[in-house]
Amino acid sequence: MHRLNILLKNLKNQFNDWLLEQEPYTLHRPLRKKFVREKVISIGNNDLWQADLVDVSNIAKENKGYKFLLTVIDVFSKFAWVLPLKNKSSEGFN
Repeated sequence: MHRLNILLKNLKNQFNDWLLEQEPYTLHRPLRKKFVREKVISIGNNDLWQADLVDVSNIAKENKGYKFLLTVIDVFSKFAWVLPLKNKSSEGFN
């Protein structure tokens, strides 16, 4: 079994080396970007929320005129809410 694992690892390495030599693969392969992520610290439920507005105006006719989705996530519990909005103003929801 150990010899089989070594053989498979060598075969995989040979294939990856061959793949890197192929021009179409090197032009279109996904680029891995590593960057430092900032830590987000939350001490409990409802301590910190993250929100974003999603524009779905291209399908507003099929969604009763709702053009935006307000997405909110509780950082600690990962619980999420989505509220449909007809416009970006604060009068659109209670």
